[in-house]
Amino acid sequence: VTSMASDTLYKFSDIDLKISVPEGLFCFTQNTTGNNAYLQKIGAENANEVQNSMKASNIYLEAFSDDISYEIAVVGMKAGNSLPNLDELSESELNSYFEQYIETEQSKNNDTLIETMTGSAVDVINGHPYFRTEVKSVSEENNSIYSRKYYTVTRGYIYIYSLQSNGKEITSDMIDDVEYMINSAQYIPVKKSIFENGIFTET
Repeated sequence: VTSMASDTLYKFSDIDLKISVPEGLFCFTQNTTGNNAYLQKIGAENANEVQNSMKASNIYLEAFSDDISYEIAVVGMKAGNSLPNLDELSESELNSYFEQYIETEQSKNNDTLIETMTGSAVDVINGHPYFRTEVKSVSEENNSIYSRKYYTVTRGYIYIYSLQSNGKEITSDMIDDVEYMINSAQYIPVKKSIFENGIFTET
């Protein structure tokens, strides 16, 4: 589904999420069809390629800036029984869990990228705690990728909002876009519908 309308609402029944995307970003979901006018813009051969890639990575929404200079991915999945809901933890429990999370993130290896964590914090947005990390990655071709990720667990689901900018450091405008989306997020049951995400409003 693609839309350029201001503040477009998306609903995802699989992960109990309603979320709004600000004006100026074009979007793909797992329901993206061949009618999507923006497929060529991101270099996709067809809608199936986008759908399969998103499903394989548990990405429910991908939002791109008009010039493709940055993107925001929304990931959702069921949390395992061992993962606590972050909004139910005490402050000390939250900080302890945050330290474990950062250790896990820093221990991840990527054979093709040199990754450096440049910042981390616990942000509370609209009453929900998010573990925020910032990473600079440099590829073997010396291309820089800047990313800013927000992670939370609530109501038994993991939600990750990942902002990525290729070759350019993340700006306040980019952060405004991803935090607008996070601030709009409603973690509530969504009734499943064949019309989920306005499949007939594609351009």
